[in-house]
Amino acid sequence: MENDSTHEKFYAPSTEKELTGGFTLYERDLDWLPDFSNETVVPDGTYRKYKVYRIPGTDKYTPIQYSYGEDKDDSYETFKWVDVSNGVWTETSSRSFTVKKDGNEASYYIINDDEVKMTGLSTSNDTLTIDEVVSYRGKEYTLTGIEFTLDTLHLKFPSTIKRMKTRINGSVEAVLPDGLEELNLTYEGTRLSLPSSLKTLEYLYFKGTELTLPSSLERIVSFSAPELTELTIPASVYQLPNPTESGSSLDVTKLKSLIFEEGSQLKKINDYMFERCTRLSKLVLSEGLETIGANAFSECGSLKEIKLPKSVKKIEENAFLGCTNLESFLIDDDAQLEEIGEYAFRSCENLEHMNFPASLKVMNNPFYNTGLLEVDLSKTQLEDVNVSLSYCTSVILPNGVKTITHLGTGKAQSLWVPQGVETIEGLDGPSLMSVTLPSSLTLFCTNAGATFAAGANIICERSTPPAGCGLTCMTRNTGKSYRDVNIYIPAGATSAYENYSYTPPRSHSEYYYFSPLIEMVETDTTVNVISDEDGFIVMGSSEGDSVLVIPASVSTPEGKVEVQSIGDYAFSGNVTIKVVDIPASIGSLTAIKSRPAKAMLRATNTTGIGNYAFANCPNLEKVIVHWDNPLEISADVFDGVDLSEVTLVVPMNAVPAYQAANVWKDFGQIIGVEDTQDVEDIYNTTRQDNSETYNLFGQKVDASYNGVIILGGKKMLIIK
Repeated sequence: MENDSTHEKFYAPSTEKELTGGFTLYERDLDWLPDFSNETVVPDGTYRKYKVYRIPGTDKYTPIQYSYGEDKDDSYETFKWVDVSNGVWTETSSRSFTVKKDGNEASYYIINDDEVKMTGLSTSNDTLTIDEVVSYRGKEYTLTGIEFTLDTLHLKFPSTIKRMKTRINGSVEAVLPDGLEELNLTYEGTRLSLPSSLKTLEYLYFKGTELTLPSSLERIVSFSAPELTELTIPASVYQLPNPTESGSSLDVTKLKSLIFEEGSQLKKINDYMFERCTRLSKLVLSEGLETIGANAFSECGSLKEIKLPKSVKKIEENAFLGCTNLESFLIDDDAQLEEIGEYAFRSCENLEHMNFPASLKVMNNPFYNTGLLEVDLSKTQLEDVNVSLSYCTSVILPNGVKTITHLGTGKAQSLWVPQGVETIEGLDGPSLMSVTLPSSLTLFCTNAGATFAAGANIICERSTPPAGCGLTCMTRNTGKSYRDVNIYIPAGATSAYENYSYTPPRSHSEYYYFSPLIEMVETDTTVNVISDEDGFIVMGSSEGDSVLVIPASVSTPEGKVEVQSIGDYAFSGNVTIKVVDIPASIGSLTAIKSRPAKAMLRATNTTGIGNYAFANCPNLEKVIVHWDNPLEISADVFDGVDLSEVTLVVPMNAVPAYQAANVWKDFGQIIGVEDTQDVEDIYNTTRQDNSETYNLFGQKVDASYNGVIILGGKKMLIIK
């Protein structure tokens, strides 16, 4: 091929160095030419001095010569360099060339020995068919890529095109080639059809409101569709944009509907992905998802309902922060959720209910200023509780918890801290009227006192005071700072509490016990009991037994005395109780006086069972009573318990009376037995038992049978 013109230049480093002496071995894996884009062009006439090019990253240099030539069909570039191993000039051709055909001029770049990509096109035609095969210097190459701006109205691409990086003006019809696998596209039009072969969206800018992603798509690196209102992510997609990484972004702020197809390969919704999509009202997540990233849906104020896939294991910090209209966040009992991050649901003011599955292990204060009304953590595996609640009326802690980093109980009036808890760093309970602290507690607030309602009754089962200032008050110049709570402690523990002092690490002030210290009665039972002039009152249990037998009387150093009432909130929030046996002695008082200091610990009416005594006991299955005439009780005694799932055991002849009595009639099943004192087998009998169950005619019956039955050799009357 003859050249119409030839131009030569030499390139050299900014710091000049002459080649002298022997040559050094050339140790660089050249693609076809060293990168000399940052080197200095040697002025004309100086090339005969053989200035050199420095090999990047080394102290080696080599002369380089550049030639450019063109003829009527194509143009080409040639480079020469000195092989420093032997001083011989070596020549190679550029990967870039131009082809002129039928008045069109196309620029190409050689990708490998067989493929080229088109990097430019100059044409006056509105319609043009692009060749599949390109010839250059006697060799044929297959066109597999496009990388330039499309200004021609109608271009027909061959099916060999696998990759496109282009900009298409809004006036040009965007017809993408079949067989395309990778796309980097800026399109100012409003209608776009993506080919079914597409696997990777390196970048897409699109102004339209509707777009269907093909089921072949696997990766989306950057995506900007500011007018898009609906988006369905195909199940095949395993990578989405990550706004925290350079070169990856997402802009879909006007979305109203976002659906992840069933069977999705996606494992994580990345941080900040759909942040501030304020119009997003429909969100469908798919099984297979494992992580919802930080701020992934924060400030999506139109979301109202979300169903969490069972496969999700982690919800990261701020994931749903500021979703102010979120009302329902559904979590199945068999979900795999293990962790909820800090402020994950902060300011979700309308979210009132949430299920906490048995898989949950970590929860880092996710509900600040959230509208949750009931929080039942009894099924979880939490060992550390860190949660602040604003509006909650009921908090139930799990049995396995060891540490309470911080607990804000909102509007809850009672709190039962289970045995095994060793440390409480912070407790904020402005409405708490009854709190039971276990004997296992060794540290209670290191820097500030706990918060309770005025007049609260605190049962501290520990014989020696726990370290810390949780229950203490600080001395002042004017005297003692009085704390308006009653602290109930084990018998004989007064001296240990009165002589206790504590200085917080960040304070010079000492803290002491100045609240009224009231010793509980030393008895032969595991229930906590106090006494006053009206009788003996059960306040709760120090043990986590599943069967709670309230004694009819207790033995004390002063003798045996009858137990006559159950205090307000006595067993509220207890997660271990499954069976409760209430003796006939409860409610035997003819009158109960109200006393300001301890009024809430006594029943507030003549029944002897106080308000909320068994409220929010999530595992309660059976209640056994011994009265022939039903006691009149308040509905809030069992507040938060689904009585339709609980069995009531009563004397045989009293069944009709309990069927008609308020509250008692709400139990799902009433069983009458001839002798309520002999209830050993009843403790382990469930509603579903139908083994060896017969009616009075000796016929075997199932669990749906109503009437007198023989179960385990005992006669019972079952009414549903």
